[in-house]
Amino acid sequence: MRYDISEIGQTIKSLYDKKTSQAKFAEKIGVWDATVSKWVANKSVPTLMSLLVICDEYDMKITDFVKPIGE
Repeated sequence: MRYDISEIGQTIKSLYDKKTSQAKFAEKIGVWDATVSKWVANKSVPTLMSLLVICDEYDMKITDFVKPIGE
């Protein structure tokens, strides 16, 4: 099965747009704000551990970030 990860950055950006700054979001999940910036710009993707922390902090599921292609 293949997965679409193209919306990860946009999903992450939507979490801190209205609630907090990028720097505070990064601090909350334990990464540098430059790292979050790369995620939002689709220059890199979060590690599984980072995604799990985000899911825990924001009451989300991994499938909110990674979608199977064809479903």
